[in-house]
Amino acid sequence: MKMFEKNRIGIAIIGCGSISSYHVNALRLIPEANIVVCCDIIKSRAEMIAANNADVTIDYQEAISRSDVDLVMILTPNYLHREMALFAINMNKHVFVQKPFAVNSQECRDIIDAAKQNNVKLFASFMHRYFEESRWAKEYISAGKLGEIYMAHIRNSLPGSDYSTWQYDSSLCGQGGAIIDVGVHGIDLIRYILGDIAEVISASKGQKIKSRVICGETIFPDNEDWALAQYHLKNAAVVSHHISWTQKYHCNRYTMEIHGSNGSIYLRTGYGPLAVTSPGVSEKGSMTFPALDTVPFGYKQHREVIDAIIYDKEPESTGEDGLYTIKTVEQILQSARTVL
Repeated sequence: MKMFEKNRIGIAIIGCGSISSYHVNALRLIPEANIVVCCDIIKSRAEMIAANNADVTIDYQEAISRSDVDLVMILTPNYLHREMALFAINMNKHVFVQKPFAVNSQECRDIIDAAKQNNVKLFASFMHRYFEESRWAKEYISAGKLGEIYMAHIRNSLPGSDYSTWQYDSSLCGQGGAIIDVGVHGIDLIRYILGDIAEVISASKGQKIKSRVICGETIFPDNEDWALAQYHLKNAAVVSHHISWTQKYHCNRYTMEIHGSNGSIYLRTGYGPLAVTSPGVSEKGSMTFPALDTVPFGYKQHREVIDAIIYDKEPESTGEDGLYTIKTVEQILQSARTVL
């Protein structure tokens, strides 16, 4: 196992767009995380993220090749993930990839195989599984307290990006639009809390918004902005999944409800972050709102990443998890009939 100087992990941030602030702010809460370089093709964005704490470059290969970089965080548009991940892996760096892991399952396998060959750690970023309410639900269900799981519904719904255009170009985003962008969060969360999907029973997809104005530019998307999918899980539960870029207001990352033989759990709904009606925590017929720990946004996810590297532990959210979500996206697209 590599010994790190004073247990400090040198980090290169590749891509300094909107999602980078989530990762950088969380990393700055972790003493062992040392952001040494920030890279973006727009230098001013890298400078904004780096502040006075890191070097800045517009050349990702220069950033990754540095001897003081142990971990590369790839936060770029989807179509660049494979290229950058393979370059970093071949430089024997650990690699963290923002969701979606890649634009198709073959690209995911390319990254995973290279990481295994070079014996580096590979992380897929699925923030929702680290939320306190998600973890509470997983523990409660895993302990059998909700009984047999009958059905669940999850909604991943956003207004769609109003700050960049690449998400609306299938050659850059990947096939499926909103499905590959936000749907992967729901697919991962279903698996994390409830277990593997056995099959996509049915799916529909389409495009409602034919043009968008982004930063004063009118664009014409060529990919889907909504989908409805239904899954059979391996435990026989049925799950419906609503995905869209069309919800204009009051979006909250995801909402989810889970129903079992011994009650129901509601996550991030109108009831709040967590609401439960189950004999394990509430009186018959009543709803209870279990207290959750207050943890800084993103801390647990990034703490897990840094600890996995320092202590040579298996990551919790891996490249295989990234591949699983993309394979499911491909199954949705194969199953789906297009509705205008």
